[in-house]
Amino acid sequence: MERLLSFFIAFAIIGIELFGGQDDLKGQGGYAFLIVILLLSAIVIITLIVSWLRIAKVKKEYIQIQKNNKELEEKQNELLSSMSVNIHKIVKQAIGSSNAAADKKASNESGQDIGDFVQADNQLLDIANDLIEFLHLKAKKVKISNNRYNLDNLLNDITGFISKNFRIKSLNLTYKIDKSIPDELIGDTLKISKVLYNLLDYSIRNGATDLLLHVYKAPGFQSKNELIFLIHTNMKIDVENDPFFFKTQYDEKNSKYDSLGLFVAKELAALMQGELITRNAENKEVEFLFSMSFHSPENLVSRVQDSRLLHKKTLIVESNARYADAIKEMLEVYEHKITVLEPEIFFQNQQILQEYDLIILDEKLFNASVIKSLEKLDKQKGIKVIALSNFFNPLNAKYYTKIADYKILKPTIRGTLRRLLKIIYLPQEEQEALKAQGIRGTKLKVYTEEFANTPDVSIDTFALFKGHKLLIVEDDVINQRVLQGVLKRSGMEIDIANNGEECLALLKEKGYYDLILMDINMPTMDGYTATREIRSNSEYDSIPIISLTALISSDEINKMFNLGMNAHLAKPFRKEKLFTAFDMFLKSTNEEIMFLKPKEEKEMHYDGLDIKRGIAQANNNEEFYKEILAEFLATYQDSAKLFEKLIHDFRYEQVRLYCLDIKGLSDLIGATELRDLMLDIHHQLIFKKFDMLDSYVQPFHDTINTVNASIKAYIES
Repeated sequence: MERLLSFFIAFAIIGIELFGGQDDLKGQGGYAFLIVILLLSAIVIITLIVSWLRIAKVKKEYIQIQKNNKELEEKQNELLSSMSVNIHKIVKQAIGSSNAAADKKASNESGQDIGDFVQADNQLLDIANDLIEFLHLKAKKVKISNNRYNLDNLLNDITGFISKNFRIKSLNLTYKIDKSIPDELIGDTLKISKVLYNLLDYSIRNGATDLLLHVYKAPGFQSKNELIFLIHTNMKIDVENDPFFFKTQYDEKNSKYDSLGLFVAKELAALMQGELITRNAENKEVEFLFSMSFHSPENLVSRVQDSRLLHKKTLIVESNARYADAIKEMLEVYEHKITVLEPEIFFQNQQILQEYDLIILDEKLFNASVIKSLEKLDKQKGIKVIALSNFFNPLNAKYYTKIADYKILKPTIRGTLRRLLKIIYLPQEEQEALKAQGIRGTKLKVYTEEFANTPDVSIDTFALFKGHKLLIVEDDVINQRVLQGVLKRSGMEIDIANNGEECLALLKEKGYYDLILMDINMPTMDGYTATREIRSNSEYDSIPIISLTALISSDEINKMFNLGMNAHLAKPFRKEKLFTAFDMFLKSTNEEIMFLKPKEEKEMHYDGLDIKRGIAQANNNEEFYKEILAEFLATYQDSAKLFEKLIHDFRYEQVRLYCLDIKGLSDLIGATELRDLMLDIHHQLIFKKFDMLDSYVQPFHDTINTVNASIKAYIES
């Protein structure tokens, strides 16, 4: 660049000198020639300067990008080196909460601490799940499926998991689904649910109390439609200037991983050929934008609305503007003429109630004056009233049940509102017919309450149900393995179906099961549809069906029982509740087993693997510990050859990163000898003693193979 600039400056000078030395060039034409030369030279010089400045800027940005990428890589690879210590801290904190809660329960103190314990326990479950997902990603084992799924079921699962993990009364969550989005879509429901839950979970843990999940369709690249999941939060963090936002970081003060879930969400979005970004809205509030290709079933039938549900004059009174807008969007499908008022304006103009057919009010607004006005109108014109209740902070509904026709929970899904309108506006006989759809009047027991915990239950106690045939219908592989692990010594005959279609195929093939555990949110065919099909066949009338669900709301429970399910088990699973369910619906083979103490197992020794330490660091959850071991084995089963190759190829930076990976995870799983060896190798690298690395090839080979062999033996035991 400097040489070109010098050339053109010299060119201009030579032109001027030539002009000065030629008398015949002097004159009007000569001056014009000089001006042209000077202008051309100036333009070229300015262009070169601008280009040079741009190149310098791009070079500077490239250097910064390289620097950021290096920092990102270092942060990611430092993660595993400290993960075991950090997980151990969280475990200790959770156990401390558990003990404190138990002490307060014994002294009849407030139940709030029990809620705190449950939240801490579920936090560990989330971390274990994210860690397993992290290892799946690292081992490149994550497979994306594209199957038919129901959007309402997916959202219900998210609501359920949030309600299990958080006890925040001020929490407001809204689902807004555009009219252009069909009830069923094509995609990987488990992975999409994981991405959305992780984003919401991160937001809530960082102070967000008002969240909107907006699902809509938008034009994408090459005219292809995109499915957009927009999460708007009232969390205020500068995310646009943080290149490390989606990289996991450990918060020493609060003993938690702030972004492990974000990292997993980002990677899963990319694997689904989608994109996950974050941005600050105009008011600096944080938004997440998850976009992916839009696909819906080809044979999707358009829903025809019953004319009796259409053209109502509807009033919505709700303080949360986002939720009011979401309900308004749902009702517009029914061509309602809708008015939305804030509570303050409503209280000043209660006389407007008489103008409407359907009134939807936040339950906090049912004071004596409002109830009196509604009762008067109901006598005059038979208005319909719906009360809105927050799922995370419901009020006592006794004082307004006489006037409200129905209560609906926030966040609200479209299917719930659709069923509600049918209940309100269809004749009683049609309502009963709707409720009875799929039910054949079986004489099976129905249990509507949540199962209690049976005390002193061990894996061996399930031998009480030896010989019974069990069908588990569940698409989540981790949940499948957890259930199989709990029941591995039961002696039960267990089959697994990954969705409703496989369930029906197995029923047709085997003919009978003593019990079916049925997940709700599954691809291809969900649990509701599968249950309806089963209950439509009299051959299966004697088979009890227990639903597996994350969301335990009154509306969903009613739907389960209306379709013919017999009970429900909440996720995440607990063996004490599972045993209670089995004891209620299965006949025992030996009543004395109930009174036996858990069998004391002979302690097994596994070279290079401290099982007790590993289980303790997994909060004494052996099944999740085994899942982590299985992922470690899959990820590092060929690591001895790779380690040797890296050293022989002088790729010392890769060796360092490999050491950090294995050092952190080996401590987490209880492989302390392997951890110490990796720490020693890491020290040699830090002090650049590269000539010493060859001497570690054989010890590493022996140690990692010993650990992997022990892991395999323990998992298979």
